[in-house]
Amino acid sequence: MSVFDWAYSHLIQHVIVTSAFLFALRDRRQRTEFFAAMTFCYLLGAPLY
Repeated sequence: MSVFDWAYSHLIQHVIVTSAFLFALRDRRQRTEFFAAMTFCYLLGAPLY
């Protein structure tokens, strides 16, 4: 298994765990900021992958 396959297979787990923590935040503004930052990073990183 190459490094890229390993990273891709663990990306889904990372997204699920991070989403769970984000939805557990009580501060709606902070949750929105974190979610927007993650979305931006994923959208920017996906084509570069």
